[in-house]
Amino acid sequence: MARARPCEETPATTPGPTEALAIRRMAAAFVTANLTACAADVLKWRKRAVLPEDAKLREAALVLEPTYPDDALQQAEELVITLSLELAASSRGVSS
Repeated sequence: MARARPCEETPATTPGPTEALAIRRMAAAFVTANLTACAADVLKWRKRAVLPEDAKLREAALVLEPTYPDDALQQAEELVITLSLELAASSRGVSS
């Protein structure tokens, strides 16, 4: 009896470390430029458990998707929280 051959698919390519860092920086730049809207999106998402389709947070997640295909939205949320905390700390003269 002949063995069945596994389905031959092109493996998904994940970015290397340098490309992943560049993607993360692009996402951070996007979030920084849209921090107020992204922070509001995170709060809406946490309060209502629904994130509007046109949310800036979704746009940030799209930037991160090549590096985090399974959890880009959560990674975008974490980036928004981190950048928001850094901004709040720096405005109080606290260094990280």
